[in-house]
Parts: sequence; C-alpha cells; structure tokens
Amino acid sequence: LYGIFHLCWLCFSNTDRPKTNSPARHLESSSSQGNRSSDSEQTSRKTSGVLSFFRGSGGKSPDLSIQRKETLRGADSAYYQVSQSGKEGAENQAAESQDDGDGDKQKKQLGNPHVELQFSDANAKFYCRIYYAEEFHKMREVILASNEDDFIRSLSHCLPWQARGGKSGAAFYATEDDRFILKQMPRLEVQSFLDFAPHYFNYITTAVQQKRPTALAKILGVYRIGYKNSQNNTEKKLDLLVMENLFYGRKMAQVFDLKGSLRNRNVKTETGKETCDVVLLDENLLKMIRDNPLYIRSHCKAVLRASIHSDAYFLSSHLIIDYSLLVGRDDITNELVVGIIDYIRTFTWDKKLEMVVKSTGILGGQGKMPTVVSPELYRTRFCEAMDKYFLKVPEHWTGLGVSC
Repeated sequence: LYGIFHLCWLCFSNTDRPKTNSPARHLESSSSQGNRSSDSEQTSRKTSGVLSFFRGSGGKSPDLSIQRKETLRGADSAYYQVSQSGKEGAENQAAESQDDGDGDKQKKQLGNPHVELQFSDANAKFYCRIYYAEEFHKMREVILASNEDDFIRSLSHCLPWQARGGKSGAAFYATEDDRFILKQMPRLEVQSFLDFAPHYFNYITTAVQQKRPTALAKILGVYRIGYKNSQNNTEKKLDLLVMENLFYGRKMAQVFDLKGSLRNRNVKTETGKETCDVVLLDENLLKMIRDNPLYIRSHCKAVLRASIHSDAYFLSSHLIIDYSLLVGRDDITNELVVGIIDYIRTFTWDKKLEMVVKSTGILGGQGKMPTVVSPELYRTRFCEAMDKYFLKVPEHWTGLGVSC
C-alpha cells in the first residue's frame, strides 16, 4: 500500500504544491477520531480501519491493533474502505463518487472486488482504488518469483519513463529497480479490462499451474489514483496498469514491435544505427531478415508457435485486437526475449469505423490491409506473420523429400 501512496504522491508532486521535507509525515487519519469514540463502534465497522505506511529499513508495518491506540512515531495512517455497500458505504465514498461516471456506481454493490483507500495531509486529499485486489494478489503469488513485499517496495519508488515507439500519447512510469512498467489507461480501456479481467486471471493461472506456454506479458495490477488540493483547487486522476518489464536485467541490442501488418509499419533509421533506442516495426524486420534471418532452434520454434497461437485464440475469443509481439535481442547472450503486449483494446464501434475507412483507401495505405481488422482476421494475420518472421534452424533433415 505504501507503493500506491508513492504513486499518488508522484502524481501530486508535479503541481504547485508547497514543498515539505517528507509528504507522508503530515498525513492525517480521516477515521482515527471516530475510532476512538467507543470500542463497540470499532467492532461493528468491519469494513474500515487504520492502515500504516511505515518507512523502516526492514520494510515491515507496525502493529496497529485496537488495543494500541497511541500514535506510532514515523507511521502514517489512512482511512480505507473494502467492498462497502448501503448507506454507510455511500456516505464514505461520496467525495470520489461525484467525479466518477455512472459506470462506477455499479461497483458499490455487495461483493465489490475492488478496494478503495483515502488519506490526506494538510493540503490535499488522496485516494486510490485497487481493482480486483484479491484476484491480482493471488495471481502475483502464482507467477512472481519474489514475495508481495518486494512488489510493494518496487512500486514505492517510481519515475517518469519515456516509452519509445508508442503512438497513444499515454504517460508511462517505471519502478526505480526497473522491474515493472506503469502505463496510464484511458477510461475506455479501464472498462474493457474490468470486463476482460476474470477471463484473464483464469487463463494465466491455469497456464502457469498446468505449465502451458504463454507469451502474454503479465499485467500485475490496475489502480486508480488521484488527489484534490484544497490550497489551489487543483485535482488529478490517473488509471494505471502495472505490468512486468520483459527486458528487466538485460541489455537489448534491438527491439521490435510486431503486429503482422505492413501498413505504416516502418521506422526510418540511419543505416547501422538501429539500436534499442529506436523501436523498430514489421517492415524494418522484413528488411533485416533478408540478409540476417532470425533463426531459432526447432524446440524453441515449437514452444513459441504454441504460445502465440494459444494466446491469440484466447484474445480473439474475447474480441481483443491491436496487440503486438514485443521482441528484443539480448546484446550479451544473443537470445530473443518475446512477449505479447497491449492486449486490452476490444473491437468497439470506433475500431470498426476505422477499419472501414482505411479499407477504402481514402487515407492512403497503397492498397495494404489496414492494421485494425476484426478479431478473427487479426488473429489469423498475426499468427501467420509470426510464423514467417522466426525461422527454424536448418538441419540435415530440412528439405528432405522436396524435389529440386
């Protein structure tokens, strides 16, 4: 949770806020006064309490039990809400619900899988919504080699990150240890993910438990963070997606973003300067493999093909399009690191309109198939292209039985 607090502070620190030595030292609990009124009220309100953001060298939170009511030095308390419903829950969430759309009101019903946090200092109120908190927690236990404390410590130190090759204009952040990437999500993508998430959790956990190959870059958390500054009347809200950094601990010589399309999929570079500083696209790869093919061993080819075909079928069955295969070549080991990214966007009416307009050739494209097509067609094109991009290492059986 301290990691989420730091994200809120990172978002807030870019505004015209009076500087302090430590923003967390001025946090105030919005529920501590109510909790001190009577022990019976504390017992009845099982969905609210006090959390601690304690920055010690050991990374452990202090004991804030009901019996211990004194203020801990160096600890920061925050009011939190978990799956509240009814009148009390509506009153506690009124501050944020005024800014949310009608779709967010549905999340206040019984059985809400999301967790909401609110905390404040002398100048501003902060809040954080953790989407599918329990589901993401269980999935991280399955797929991460490290424990939850390491994940929290990574999120507690984030920096703005300049994504190369992206066209969405979304803000990116990276954890200071380079383990995770955070991407800003537009509201439409958030809603798409909320509908898609239960299927995603089941697919990933099943693949890991049954040891089935998958190339999906793992999404490890989705959050909404924001603040309201009472001093200068400013506010900000961000929806953030946390995903693994595929290239963590590696030095990449070249990076490609591949969709299987040849329409506007070329980056102009100077010859001999195609380094990892530039994310190359499909046409760049095709030009390169004419002289330097990407050969992989037969068993690697089989695993890669099975992963891509299985993942693409799963995504198309949920109307997901516009995903890419991110490929990096390690400069030291000469290994290929791959992962499917950007698999959130569904085939909505605006994408259908884009497909129709580009198919007519009004916007150019020289008769090439548009990048955005129906989910089934996108899957077929994507799988066929990846099969052609990565070639199997020739062996003495290659070409046997083929007439010259």
